Amino acid sequence: MLEIENEIIRRNIMMKKSGILALVAVLLVAVLVFAACSPATPAAESSAPADDASPASSGEASASAADSGKKLKFGEIAHDRALEWVNYGVQNFEYTCEQLGVEPVVIDAQNDMEKVLAGMEDLLSQDVDAVSVYSFSPDLDARVAQMARDAGIPIVFENAVPADSVDRDAVTCCTYYDIGYAAAKMIGDKYPGSKFVYIMGQPGMNITEPYNDGIAAAIADGADTEMVESAPTNWTAEEGMNATQNLIQSGKEFDVIFANNEQIAQGVVKALDAAGLKDKIPIIATGGSPLGVEMLESGDLYGTIAAPTSYMGALSAKKLYDLTNGKAVEEMTYLPLLPATKEEIDQIIPWTPGAEVIEAIGGLD
Repeated sequence: MLEIENEIIRRNIMMKKSGILALVAVLLVAVLVFAACSPATPAAESSAPADDASPASSGEASASAADSGKKLKFGEIAHDRALEWVNYGVQNFEYTCEQLGVEPVVIDAQNDMEKVLAGMEDLLSQDVDAVSVYSFSPDLDARVAQMARDAGIPIVFENAVPADSVDRDAVTCCTYYDIGYAAAKMIGDKYPGSKFVYIMGQPGMNITEPYNDGIAAAIADGADTEMVESAPTNWTAEEGMNATQNLIQSGKEFDVIFANNEQIAQGVVKALDAAGLKDKIPIIATGGSPLGVEMLESGDLYGTIAAPTSYMGALSAKKLYDLTNGKAVEEMTYLPLLPATKEEIDQIIPWTPGAEVIEAIGGLD
């Protein structure tokens, strides 16, 4: 009897073990089926760009930056803010950026080519969306332009026309040939038969050279004057004074002085005054700056060829804004020129930032 009971117990235990094993098998099958039916996790490389994807163009990259809703940031590399011409241009670039809701970042190269390249690297490290650069030299312009292209951002050049080989989106600059032409014509018209000296700025920047060409063309076209001497400076009043003193001491005969900007003219006035010639040698300059207007009003200048650097700075900022928004811009824009005497002061486009300058460039729409 005991053996029968033990046999029954053994069989019950075996049946329980079999049931447990069957349940485990069913659960394993369910897990495998669920895993097979679950959606696969996307491969990591599907979100990364393909190795052979081509970089976006500067227009595409900048347009996407504008569309992203983030505040745009524009860089500018200026020649030397110690010069009135440059400083007022920069002020108008900054003002126009602010009116457009753009953050301006300005690098002052201080007439140092190495600082131009370092400044460009600095701007790119700050992720600017576009850049405007004062033209320096064909080689330097080309290097800066290539840096902008590599970064996929638009680039506008200011102040002078870069070499044709330099890749750029637009240029805003002076026609220095036309200024030289207008200055020689003004001298010939007001002081016929005169001999004048040209106290020039810094050679080698594609600025003084076109001035010389314009002067020569005006004289060839009949301007009744003769250029008897020229002297280079670094655009400052101090060097303008030194150059004029040297000319006076040389014994060179001249009747008129043409100064390459109104800061130089300020130095010329000091040298003439010290030599007792202030009221005997008239001065013609270029610019139309607040200093120039003051000198016209006081009689220290007979005339100036007004070329608003304010227009250049403001329009360069507007061009960058349009480029970053995928709009077409005028590739080459020259500043409007006005040969002005005291009587034309009210027609000069002001250099100080404001609504009048914005209106002169056609508004911001």
